[in-house]
Amino acid sequence: MQPTLGLQTIPLGQVARDIAVEWEDPIIVRFQRRRQAAVQATPDGVTFPALYESVKDEFESMDLPPGYSLFWKGEY
Repeated sequence: MQPTLGLQTIPLGQVARDIAVEWEDPIIVRFQRRRQAAVQATPDGVTFPALYESVKDEFESMDLPPGYSLFWKGEY
């Protein structure tokens, strides 16, 4: 850190406390130029068509905030 009116730098630890470096994923996943979140699953003991039929109505009945959408891709 370099003070505004000074010519020498000082360690940041002298002027701030509890500094922690936290890494985050810098990649923003997009699909057709829109941000996206994907859900994947490997069902045990049930076929995909049966799982899809059991959850489809619940997913599609969710009230999504403005600007959000839900669509099925992949096998459906």
